[in-house]
Amino acid sequence: MVEGILQQTELPAPVLELIARRAEGNPLFTEELCKALLEDGTLQ
Repeated sequence: MVEGILQQTELPAPVLELIARRAEGNPLFTEELCKALLEDGTLQ
């Protein structure tokens, strides 16, 4: 799901774990967190 939102095929495992932990399994939070990380330049 994260790769689809970010339009990337592979992300480092620690990044995926961080997103999953912060979103607590909530798809809406996952999407919003990914967008926030893109907007602030943390992810490209």
